[in-house]
Amino acid sequence: MAIIPHPIGWFTGFRGNLEKIIKEIDGIEVLNASLFTGNKKALDFAQKFNLPFTAGSDAHFPGFVGKAFLEIPGENLSIKEVLEKIKNREGKLASSEANFFEKIINHSKSSIAKLKQVFPR
Repeated sequence: MAIIPHPIGWFTGFRGNLEKIIKEIDGIEVLNASLFTGNKKALDFAQKFNLPFTAGSDAHFPGFVGKAFLEIPGENLSIKEVLEKIKNREGKLASSEANFFEKIINHSKSSIAKLKQVFPR
């Protein structure tokens, strides 16, 4: 599936026009625990255009893993079944809201990792 992650994030949002590519994507992320803003607008957009949606913690350190996720109903599902449930909008958004400090740490670790790729030792 082609999912646009954090489409309306402050620094990390999608740079193009989402409405122009709706027919080319399978859905958007509407809950990202790492974002300071944009989740509500992403959810509104998905609902307006009846798009499938996902959620994620966007974790860059272990304590952030699982801060946001999509609960998929069922047991022992195959990957194909999970993807089908996402396409049918059967997932339920779930999160334990990350606080401001946790988000700062997560973004800092992400930035440091990117800088290390640009400026290796």
